[in-house]
Order: sequence, then C-alpha cells, then structure tokens
Amino acid sequence: DTNVEGIRREAIALMRLCPPKSSCSSLEQILQQIIGKDSIKRPEDYEHYCEYIANLIDVVHYNGIYLPIIEYIQGQTLRDFISDSQKITWEDAKYLMYQLLYAMSYIHSMGIVHRDIRHGNAMVDPSTLRIKIIDFSTARPEDKEDNWIIDSGNYTAPEQRMGKSSRKSDVYSLGSVLLFILTGKDPGEIKSLGLKDLTKLIKRHIDGIDDLMVTRLLSLINRAMAYDALSRFSDTVEMALTF
Repeated sequence: DTNVEGIRREAIALMRLCPPKSSCSSLEQILQQIIGKDSIKRPEDYEHYCEYIANLIDVVHYNGIYLPIIEYIQGQTLRDFISDSQKITWEDAKYLMYQLLYAMSYIHSMGIVHRDIRHGNAMVDPSTLRIKIIDFSTARPEDKEDNWIIDSGNYTAPEQRMGKSSRKSDVYSLGSVLLFILTGKDPGEIKSLGLKDLTKLIKRHIDGIDDLMVTRLLSLINRAMAYDALSRFSDTVEMALTF
C-alpha cells in the first residue's frame, strides 16, 4: 500500500491510548489522566516511534469512546513460531532476543511499564524474523500505580499477583520469554531441571550455541527472574547492556 508510510503513527501513542482498567468511568477520563492534559492528542501529535512495537494507525471516537486502530501484523505469535520450530539456529535466536530487549528498553525509556510481556504478546514474521510487541491493554506510566492484579502464568512476576508492578516486573517477564526461546518450553515445565539437563535441552533446541554462551545466558535469565525484585536488573535497559 503506497499510503502505508503516510499513515504510520507512533507506538507511544498506543501505549497511552490503551491504559489499564481502573475505577475511572470512561476511557477518555483515563486518557486525560495519563496524558495529563484536558484534550486527547491524536496519534500524529507524538514524535516517538519504535519499529519493534505495533503501530497505531488511527483513533476513532465512537459513542463517546476512543477506539485505537492498530496495524495488521503479518505472521504468528512468538509462542507459535517457537513451538512450530523443532530447532532454530543460535543466530536466529540471538536476533529474536535482541529485538525483544531493544523494544522493552525503548518502552522503559519512555516511562512505561507493559505488565504483560509473554510469548503470546510478540508477533514474528517468519520470513524476516522481525518481531513486534503487541497488546498494551495492561500498560501504564510507571509513576501511576493502580494495584491491578495481573497473572499470565509463568510469565508474571510474583509481585504482580499481589497488585504491585514496576520495570522490574517486566524484567522478570522478559527473562521468562528469553528462556522460552532458548528451550521451546514454558518456564513452569522446566523449573525442576538441573543445570546439566537444562543445558542439554537448550543445545538440542538451539543449533550452534556453545556451553559458554548457555552458561552466560542462564546467568542473565536467573538474575532477571529472581523472586526478589531487588535482585533483578533495574530495568530492561540494564538487562540489554548485560546481554
């Protein structure tokens, strides 16, 4: 479509236009609360854009509600892509992980906490391996707490099940996703495996990865998925620099 570039809108608008459920009576009130202005900005008013995050095409005002229109993303979820691949190369796995780290670093640098990073909320184009983060329905500015309990199983940080979330909660979730890429298994399925068996599983699933890199990645993931949030990376920016 020759008009695609003309209608591309900044992803940060999507983050602000899809705030968490709260006690506010309407989406417009929530938008005004998040943006901090009396009027709602159109997507074209934002200057920020990240190629690894789903784009906001437009916002439709219907029956008093603002409805975000999001680009159609060709491909499949990261969950399905990895599950359908019996084995992937280390280069491909590394590329997938780099994109996720970049996208989440961007989100955190904008002061946003996603709160639902998991293998089902990242789309992959199988022909290019390009990733896009989707679903900001639970996202919120990091300085606005709402005590909303979020539970996406093994991808959710322990504190989020108690209504507390922060950048460190996203770090935990991203660590879980990286572990899924490396093993092809949900974290809960392999939590009882020792280091030796886990290394064997990763080397069976990732073609071309060596023992030293496996050890390094598991160390990064273990820190990211620490039960105590204070023991994790401060945010995904620090995590990306370590990677």
